[in-house]
Amino acid sequence: MKNLIVICFILFCSVMVAQPQKGHRGKPGKERAEKMKNMTPEQHAELATLKMALNLDLTDAQRTQIKALNLETAKKRHEKRANRDKKKELSSEELYNLQKQRLEDQLATAKKLKSILTDEQFEKHQKSHKMRKRKMRQKRHTRKR
Repeated sequence: MKNLIVICFILFCSVMVAQPQKGHRGKPGKERAEKMKNMTPEQHAELATLKMALNLDLTDAQRTQIKALNLETAKKRHEKRANRDKKKELSSEELYNLQKQRLEDQLATAKKLKSILTDEQFEKHQKSHKMRKRKMRQKRHTRKR
């Protein structure tokens, strides 16, 4: 009888833990993403620079150079997002050109970053970038299921 009560208690606790949180209705990250979209490119650049400064222990000179680079990429991203919202469907040629341009921009940004950062800082940045990319990919796959 005592074992039965213990088993019922464990089962009850596991059911209570498995219940969804009441505060999160819908997708919890969606509200935050909407707020992030409303931020200016300057705000995005400032936040990205601060994150990099914390992560990579940047000097003041590196910080100013990286802030300028982040501002440039944030403005491009903001402009592309505005254009993308206007035009929903793309032809295969337009899609190809957009992807090619994105990859060229990534290469140029990586080259500029490599010239600003030390070798150790650049390696650390690359590792964290890959980890972030992997986490995003995992989130995307879990959402589809």
